[in-house]
Amino acid sequence: ITNFDVMAAEENGATLQEIDNLLDKLGAIHPRLRSIVEMKVFEGLPVDEIADRLQVAPRTVARNWAFCREWLREQLKLE
Repeated sequence: ITNFDVMAAEENGATLQEIDNLLDKLGAIHPRLRSIVEMKVFEGLPVDEIADRLQVAPRTVARNWAFCREWLREQLKLE
């Protein structure tokens, strides 16, 4: 999976409520992480636009997005 996919998560048995709970946990690690996932997954924004909105470097967004993808995969046990 190149992108975290809500549909794939649901197919593996995760409910939308569980996904929202995971986003809350991710936001507790750092609020920017939740924002990045929401903008990337739900709004479909590219890294550069997310960086502009958050006023951080695109490299920061890319690094945070990589962390978020892996963290969510681990939490949901996606392969």
